Amino acid sequence: MSLEQPILTRDALLTRYGAGERHFTQIVLPGADLQGLAFDHLESPGACLIGANLTTSHGLGAILPSSFLIRANLQDAGLRSAQLRGAYLQGANLRDANLSEANLSAANLQGADLTGAYLRDTNLRAANLCGACLHTELSQAQWQGAIYDKRTQFPEGFDPEAAGLMAVKNLEKTAVEIHQASQLLSHYAAGERNFRGANLLRADLVLANLAGVDLSRASLAEAHLEGVSLMGASLVRAKLWQADLREANLMGADLRGADFWQARLEEANLWQAVYNEDTKWPVDFHPQTRGLVLDDRQ
Repeated sequence: MSLEQPILTRDALLTRYGAGERHFTQIVLPGADLQGLAFDHLESPGACLIGANLTTSHGLGAILPSSFLIRANLQDAGLRSAQLRGAYLQGANLRDANLSEANLSAANLQGADLTGAYLRDTNLRAANLCGACLHTELSQAQWQGAIYDKRTQFPEGFDPEAAGLMAVKNLEKTAVEIHQASQLLSHYAAGERNFRGANLLRADLVLANLAGVDLSRASLAEAHLEGVSLMGASLVRAKLWQADLREANLMGADLRGADFWQARLEEANLWQAVYNEDTKWPVDFHPQTRGLVLDDRQ
C-alpha cells in the first residue's frame, strides 16, 4: 500500500478536499494563499501553514493540534470548535476571528493579535499569551494556567489574575537540566519543550525533530544540526558558533539575538524565521535573500 503523499500545493489540497477527503497526514503550505476557502472538519495534526493567508477562511471543527500557524493571517477566519491544542501561533493575526468553543489550550500565542476575536467558551488554558493583544470580550473564555507578561494588552477593567492567568517576569529559567543530546531527545519525546539555557556544546542532533522547542540562550556551539527540524523553535540569544545547520529546517523560528558566528547555513530553510539587529550572521550571509523577517522594534 502506497504512503499518502504530503500536500505541497494549494491545488492539491483543494482537489483532495473537494473529493471528500478530510484527513491529511501532512500539509506543508507555508505562505499559501487560502483566503476565503472552506475547510470544515479538515484534520491534519502538525500542519505547516507558517505565514499563510487564511483571511475569511472557514475551518469549523478543524482538527489542527500542534500545527504551525506562525505569523499566519487569520483575520475574520471562522474557527468555531476548531482543535488547536498546542498550536504555534506566534505573531498570528486573529483579529475578529471566530474562536468560539475552540480548543487553544497550551497554544503559543506570543505576540498574536486577537483584537475583536470572538472567544465564547474558548479554551485558552495554559496558553502562552506573552506580548499578545487581547482587546476583545474575555469574560467567557477559559484562562486557567495561561501566562502573560507586561507586554500583554488587556481591555480596560479585565483582571487577568482573577480570571486564572499567571503573570511571568522571567521566562529564561531552564525547566530541565540538559547537558547531552540524548537527554534532550528523551525529554522532547516525553513532551517537554522548555530547554532554555541548555548546554549542548558539540551535540549530535543530526536529522532530529525538535519542532517548536525552546532553546533560548542555549549553547549549541559546534553542534551537529544537519537536517534537524527546528521549525517554529525559539533560539533567542542562543549561541550557535560554528554549528553545522546545513539543510536544517528553521521555518518560522525565532532567531532574535542568536549568534551564528561561522555557522554553516547552506540549504537551510529559514523562510519566515524572525531576526533582529542583534542577530549575528556568518560573513557574507544576507538574511534578506533567504526569506527571513526583520523585527525592527527597539
